[in-house]
Amino acid sequence: MILVDTSAIVSIIDATDPNHRRAVDFWSQVVDQDLDALTHSYVVSEATSLIQRRHGFSAARFLLDDFLSGVEVHFVDPDLQEAGVTAFLAAGSRSISLVDQVSFALMRQRDIRRAFAFDDDFLKAGFETVPD
Repeated sequence: MILVDTSAIVSIIDATDPNHRRAVDFWSQVVDQDLDALTHSYVVSEATSLIQRRHGFSAARFLLDDFLSGVEVHFVDPDLQEAGVTAFLAAGSRSISLVDQVSFALMRQRDIRRAFAFDDDFLKAGFETVPD
């Protein structure tokens, strides 16, 4: 199981992103190997907003209708929300978002060690990022 981060989603959809080719190649491997991929509703919201603003409605529709069909979406419940907010407030950092803190909490809950991400905050939090 891998957690799919906003940075990976944006890299896949945005052909001008510096990580686009690596993201597309890695995602092809995930699909070909039928690996389990998980994200959460805050990532979906964040990614949809970014993609719609940068690339328009049709790109956001592609994310929601096509890309996410291959990803399990965990809806953030009150306990996960509380864990993320508590960690966010405790960190007191301008650089680590609430969305990332919720991702870290979900990864700990589900015992997930790898994140498909181009965000080094996952490494700093003790997780592995893919692709290498």
